[in-house]
This record gives sequence, C-alpha cells and structure tokens, in this order.
Amino acid sequence: TLRGKRLGLSLSEIRELIAIYDAAKDEHAQVERLQQVLRNRRGILEQQREDIEVVLGEIAAFEEQCRKFLEGNANTSRQKAKAAGK
Repeated sequence: TLRGKRLGLSLSEIRELIAIYDAAKDEHAQVERLQQVLRNRRGILEQQREDIEVVLGEIAAFEEQCRKFLEGNANTSRQKAKAAGK
C-alpha cells in the first residue's frame, strides 16, 4: 500500500491490485494490470510536467516584464529628480 501511494496510485487502484493478487493463482494478471496502471500514471505525470514547464515559462516572462517595468520607473524617477534639482 505504501509503495502504491509513493507511486501516486489512488486507493481504488491499490485496492484493485490487491484484489487481483488475492484472487489470482499466478501473478501474471496482476503484473499486467500493474503495468497498465503504471503506464497510465506515467502519462499523467508527464502531462503535468509539461504543464508545469509552460507555467514556469509564463512566470519567467512576467518576472522579466516586472523587472523591466521597475527599472524603467527607477530611471524615470531619477530623471525627474535631476530635472527638479536643476
């Protein structure tokens, strides 16, 4: 059960695999089902990783826009201060 949770399997998936194990005379059916569940889990995780990469790229772009905005405002404030001091 702990190994299944570490792999991110749902409790129902873990329960299903245990039921197959208890009912099976050999382990072939359980191993086939486990392979199918793991393949599905891998697909979900890979999609999540792709989604995270997209969001991280968007965050980086917004951070850069904020940095440029703040640098531009700092330069404008300095220029105004100089002009007021003349």
